[in-house]
Amino acid sequence: MPLSEFRKTSARWNCLKKVDTLGLFDFCTNIISLDSLEHYHVSNLTSTDTKGAQLNFPDYERHAKALPLIAHEYTHFLDATATVWGMNRLTLMQKAYECPANNEKDFYHMKVFYDHNKRLKFPAYYTTLEKASHTEQPWECGVTSGVEFTADGKPGKRPIAFIRFYNSDGEGITRTPISMVSLLENSAMAEEFEVRFGLVNRLGTEKVVEENLLEKSLVEYLYNPELAEYSVCALLLADRQNCQDLRLALYCSGLISRLVLNATPEVFKAAAKNLDNYLIRYGLERNGPQHKNIKYALKLDNHGMLFYLLTMQLPDNCLAGPERFLAGLAESFVSLGIPIKMYIDSAQQSIKNSEAILKSSKSLHLRLLAQAAALNFDKLARWPNPLTFSDFHLPPSLLGDFSQYQFNISTDNILKDVDLDKLYEDLVAGQLRMEEFGDACL
Repeated sequence: MPLSEFRKTSARWNCLKKVDTLGLFDFCTNIISLDSLEHYHVSNLTSTDTKGAQLNFPDYERHAKALPLIAHEYTHFLDATATVWGMNRLTLMQKAYECPANNEKDFYHMKVFYDHNKRLKFPAYYTTLEKASHTEQPWECGVTSGVEFTADGKPGKRPIAFIRFYNSDGEGITRTPISMVSLLENSAMAEEFEVRFGLVNRLGTEKVVEENLLEKSLVEYLYNPELAEYSVCALLLADRQNCQDLRLALYCSGLISRLVLNATPEVFKAAAKNLDNYLIRYGLERNGPQHKNIKYALKLDNHGMLFYLLTMQLPDNCLAGPERFLAGLAESFVSLGIPIKMYIDSAQQSIKNSEAILKSSKSLHLRLLAQAAALNFDKLARWPNPLTFSDFHLPPSLLGDFSQYQFNISTDNILKDVDLDKLYEDLVAGQLRMEEFGDACL
């Protein structure tokens, strides 16, 4: 199937289409698409241009149109490949796309990956917009819990952590789950806004005006009730820490999101066994409904629940400075019975295990993506935002005019010369077969 069909085949699983309107990362083919950009927008722009010397205003406008979007979508690529969750996603993809056509007993691998993609974002039913008289700041938030409905329309057992937002009059604004999309978009938006602020800081006399406009756009993004599933992580942290600096709250919540993306089953099991500090802190009953829901969610490796717990267990005023925040994160981990060494060691071992599985893939592209992901993992796990994209192995991206754009042109980049036509042709066949079988499972 030619790459010209990409827009059509990527539409079904575009779980970020409500907020990522200018580009996308396709979770079924691993292709980055920068729909709103064409070749002339990005000519001579590379990964080194996210940082640098002072800009005149015309150059700033050109950089500001392209680089924040590029950083956003490449962050999705890194989180979806070079984390524990991302590498596991690639192994699910390999098993789904390469299961033998003559062995129906292995077809379940296609359904597993089908369900994995389906669960990235909860259906609209689980998010509610309420009729508050106003949605002005400040918002307050509270946690509630629920369960997923099963395919036959009955309440199931899988818990969902919901965050409900209220205005200053106590009126409900919206209720949203913390989904995988929440974590992924939080990480990408944190990177995008760091790049935006970095570009503004390279201006001269125009800096003050542009900085005020950028801060306004950040407020409008975070406090949009219709986008609450995407901003919930930053708003939860800001509320919990009583933080008025929204850029700081987004930045720090982005770091927590990536920590959660690198959580292994061992981490979830440890947290599930060590909830006493959380229960005591918030006056909850041991073996009560909330305790049982949280514990069961962790047993299911629910990333949204782990983000919620790590955020709630941070000490007060831990956003006062970088050292205080890092110390607070460590304290939060310890309070949930998660040894830092175990977290790090288990993540590194998980990446090695996934890479070993993917080395046997029939797909040259999956083998190459796995090699790059393992190399990217250590840098991504250690480096805070803003990322230095020139140090990562990154593939070309697809522009709106269907030309291919190399963001990182370094000769050390092992993905630099990937041909998107061949990548798409290689993986879309598995995607379509997976979709057909998944749809057939009644």
